Amino acid sequence: MIPARKSFFGELLVFGICRRSIWRSFHSVRLKVAEPLPAPPAELNIPVIFYCNHSTWWDGYVAHILSRQVFNLDPYLMMDEKQLKRFKFFSWAGCFSVNRENPREALKSLQYIAAELVKRPGRALWIFPQGEIEPSEKRPLDFQNGLGWLVRRLDDCLVYPVSLRFEFMREQFPDIFVYIGAPVRFSPEEKKDIKNTEKNGLHPSSSCQRHMCPSWSERN
Repeated sequence: MIPARKSFFGELLVFGICRRSIWRSFHSVRLKVAEPLPAPPAELNIPVIFYCNHSTWWDGYVAHILSRQVFNLDPYLMMDEKQLKRFKFFSWAGCFSVNRENPREALKSLQYIAAELVKRPGRALWIFPQGEIEPSEKRPLDFQNGLGWLVRRLDDCLVYPVSLRFEFMREQFPDIFVYIGAPVRFSPEEKKDIKNTEKNGLHPSSSCQRHMCPSWSERN
């Protein structure tokens, strides 16, 4: 498992790469947020989890820009181990690895981020629970177990559903559409429901999936 190696100057470099790449490759980023954070990041004493559909490799760039420029949060992002080995500099900005082919190693990644998120206020995790790149229109959404495990493990957490779409409209370059839905603060009662679904053979993240926001075409 490759941990995040947070670096102030390293993260500035990664932020610059992400912002410049998006600026050069897209016409616009259109953002809609259902609800703001309940408190300023410095006073936010519960971890924030953004869970998002995963349709392109641009998703991580968008996640980092949103975390820093919109929410001013301290972001972490779960990244495939093979990819992080190729692009190790992303660990400077909070990326850490997960090996989905090895359950024990995947569990180490989850335990690692569960501990990191509660070390200081204003920390956030971006997770793509589909586990791999899938078409935006694919339904139903198939989630891996990690999101449900994290919700159960953390004493308290604020979970935001995120929908990303990349569309060619009337310009030469595509537009990015981002919708961040209303958050769910998971109470002990809600976590009991998640445990019950697991015992009944249902997906441990099913409680989270109820709040996954629809695609832009479904909202309009």
